[in-house]
Formats: sequence, C-alpha cells, structure tokens
Amino acid sequence: QDHKHLSNYATRRVWRVMTLAAPSSGLPAETNTWADDYPFDMKPDKLLSVADITAMHRDHYEGTPYDMTKGTQAGPYGDPSRFDPSETVGKGVYPPEEEINSVEAFSGYPTAFERAISIYRCSYSWVSESRAAVPNELGLIWFS
Repeated sequence: QDHKHLSNYATRRVWRVMTLAAPSSGLPAETNTWADDYPFDMKPDKLLSVADITAMHRDHYEGTPYDMTKGTQAGPYGDPSRFDPSETVGKGVYPPEEEINSVEAFSGYPTAFERAISIYRCSYSWVSESRAAVPNELGLIWFS
C-alpha cells in the first residue's frame, strides 16, 4: 500500500541530507513513499566536518524549491518553524468545529508544509566524532 502522505514527511529529509553530503549525486527530490529508488548510502563529495553535520541538523531546505525560509512556508515573519497540526488531532486543543481531522492532517494538500530536518520540536541534537588516532575513550560528542 502506498502512503503518499508520508513521502514528504520523511523521504524529502533523506534526499536533503544526501544532496548536502553529495551535491554531485543529482538525486531527484521526488520519489515514492519508501524512497526505494534512492541508494542505501552514498559517498560524500568531501570529508564532512562536525560543522557540516550540525549545519544539516539546522537545515530548512534553504536554496531549494522547498525552501521553508521563503514565501508562504516562511510565514509573515520569515520563520521556517512550522507547527504540526497532526499533533492536535483528537486532543481537545481546538473546539470540535475548528479541529482538523487526521485525513486533513496527513492529506498532503497543497497547504501542507514540508517537514524540515530542523523541526521545531527537536530540543537538541548531537554529533558523535570517532577519531582513529586516539583511544576510544577520547571520542567526542558535540551537542548542537
């Protein structure tokens, strides 16, 4: 069963990480729900630094057709953080006549926003750095 409503929810984020790591890949942004036409992994075009990875964690599709910092997706103040209406379904957040239902929340209507890698409800992220030249005990964890 194809769950087209989930495609932008997850696979666009996979596409973005892969194209940030390997811009030369030419990976298409449009795929099916399971992204089974994407490779399992790919070699980055260059050695990725901790700064590169943390930049991926902060990404809102800047510079792509899905850029959440521009146009309607950025809202009136250019803020790419999008509230996820699906989290309110059946929880009494809105009066029943104003509440969206699960069909609307996951429908993929043109008004649905992309889900960025940097999502508003992520409190923190981290990058683990393993270094071959030092003992395992001296590995690093970077919080961002």
